[in-house]
Amino acid sequence: MRIRPYDAADQSACVAVVLSQVPRFVLAAEVDGYATWLGAECGPAARCMYFVGEEDGAGVVAVGGVSFAETAPVATLCWGVVRAGWTGRRLGAQLLAYRLGLVAERGAVEEVLLDTTEASVGFFLRAGFRVTGRVADGYAPGWDRLDLALDLHEWRARSPVPAGR
Repeated sequence: MRIRPYDAADQSACVAVVLSQVPRFVLAAEVDGYATWLGAECGPAARCMYFVGEEDGAGVVAVGGVSFAETAPVATLCWGVVRAGWTGRRLGAQLLAYRLGLVAERGAVEEVLLDTTEASVGFFLRAGFRVTGRVADGYAPGWDRLDLALDLHEWRARSPVPAGR
């Protein structure tokens, strides 16, 4: 998979990736908000560094971003999704490692945060994240929100930043 920065021309492909995971990992009600978020947070005055993963002949198969707090040594992962039919190929792990590598290069970040659901929490736990909070029905009835954190110092000790980034 080739990972590159998001461009506004990618918006419909990104929305298609997210839509492909309704209702397994994404609520249908979130899709319009995601499209709006892409335009607001990933445009010319981007607050979020957003990326697309492409496969030859298939186009965009994965998306995900990271944003950095202005006043704290914290980064937040946002909207990481692999297109339905492409899961189980380690594309999510590749995109996660890419984003964590970028965070590690920044130097000042000590902790990486994200929120997710029960459907994908195991993926992040295997990557070294820990659950720091839970909000019952935090996204919708039956969709709890789990808050996760990763100590970047511990991650670096286990996973050195790949050369050539």
